Amino acid sequence: MSNARINLLTGEHLDVAKERERIAFVRIVSVICLLVVLLVSVALFLLTQSTLSSSTHTQEQSALGTLKFLQAKEVKVRLTHDRLDAVLSVLKKRNNFDSILNTVLQPLPADVSIDSLEVDPAGISILASSRSLFSLNTFTDALTNLSKKRKALGKITLNNLIFNTQSGNYSLSLKAVLL
Repeated sequence: MSNARINLLTGEHLDVAKERERIAFVRIVSVICLLVVLLVSVALFLLTQSTLSSSTHTQEQSALGTLKFLQAKEVKVRLTHDRLDAVLSVLKKRNNFDSILNTVLQPLPADVSIDSLEVDPAGISILASSRSLFSLNTFTDALTNLSKKRKALGKITLNNLIFNTQSGNYSLSLKAVLL
């Protein structure tokens, strides 16, 4: 008999030994696969970084430049919008002096001249002059009618009426409250 045929291990121990060999083989193969996947991943990462870095960097810089430009433009637009809102709020609050002056000066007779006109939010001061006292009376009657109708004017106060003997002109000074 030959020594090769002699087996001191029982059949049960042989199966365990073969199983351990298989487990060891599977572990080695799995570690090798893991290392191969790791190496391939790192290689792909480095490859994509090296090929895309220059073009990506250029695109990134271009995008950042565009964003900075757009941010500056947005700031200007917002500032302009805020200023327009402020102007609109002031325009809404202020009196429309153009229409008030048109209403007040519309009945002005041809031979009456306005020497001084001061308008503020509270009222209007008028210094008018004419050679004819009748024309000044017509003008004051028209302003009184505006006051009675509550059109642009409220209370009217006649400050003075003066006759200049050297020039022959009458001067009328009055103050009216704006509505």
